[in-house]
Amino acid sequence: ARQLAGTRSFIIAYPFNTVRKALIMDAGSSEPLYSGTLDCAIKIVRNGGITSLWSGALANVIYTEATTLLSRSLGHLF
Repeated sequence: ARQLAGTRSFIIAYPFNTVRKALIMDAGSSEPLYSGTLDCAIKIVRNGGITSLWSGALANVIYTEATTLLSRSLGHLF
């Protein structure tokens, strides 16, 4: 149950991480694409649809779940 709660909160928070990463990639650009956080989120949704906010989330969930499973099942060996 605890792992499921962590996964749910990860999925809920993932769009904020997507926007944060886009803003980081845009920082220092001579011609910025975004004027702020909300502008960035709107442009991401406009260009890729609402689901683009979760782009890459499934791979991260699979990686995290697999790492947690291995850590819990093999952790006693290390």
